[in-house]
Amino acid sequence: MRSMILMGAGALCLQVGGCGDSTGAPGEPAAAARSYEIVTVTRPESVDRQIAVDWARYDACVMAAESRKLPVKPFPAVPQQYFYERNTYISDGKTYLMRSEQYGLDDARLVPEQGCAARFAVQSSTDIQRGAKVRHIGIALDGERQVDDEDRAAPLAPDAAAAAGYSVARSVAGHAVRCLPPGSPAYAGGTVREMCIADAAAVDPDGKPVVVAATMKNATGTTTLVTEPHKLVLGKPIDAKAFDDAGAL
Repeated sequence: MRSMILMGAGALCLQVGGCGDSTGAPGEPAAAARSYEIVTVTRPESVDRQIAVDWARYDACVMAAESRKLPVKPFPAVPQQYFYERNTYISDGKTYLMRSEQYGLDDARLVPEQGCAARFAVQSSTDIQRGAKVRHIGIALDGERQVDDEDRAAPLAPDAAAAAGYSVARSVAGHAVRCLPPGSPAYAGGTVREMCIADAAAVDPDGKPVVVAATMKNATGTTTLVTEPHKLVLGKPIDAKAFDDAGAL
């Protein structure tokens, strides 16, 4: 369920909260990584087109119910603040938290016998990495919580080579970012139209800077998804409680 929008970047000194040491090479420990708290929100330009698959599933259930003369409930109201995905990234340079939250249709009761009842709910996937140890917390649409522990490679230092292409300065949602220029290989095929980072030293455990803004087509190509930074704090101390398992709600 992990679907974070994480892309490569590296050694640009960006004008967002000052400049950090981003000269580390892949394979080195993450000593040069910057502390940060980043929240991005991705919304579809057309909610109706984004949830068309959910409507189709509901309509199929209704047709089956009507053929058996069973009553049905209306399609659930779409949350006013509906988003496709909300991603949270927190790091003190050593410990990393990455959380993806997505709205989905809880279809546990989407059957004719239960009136094709359904509701929109949020599912989440959280990884908390300390060194080579990772705890994964998954929360399903029905609220079921699953926790797994695993080993991964230790976090890497910022990849200095990966950010060189992010050369176009602009402002997104009031935040200074740098984006890939037109003609970038990432835009080949037309699925992705824009990809931006905030700071080359604000990296994920693979040493790749976190993408904070993007514009791309959804998986079915029916609408455009727009990602913008909702919260962007760089270089500030991080409270250790931010990495508690209880934070995965």
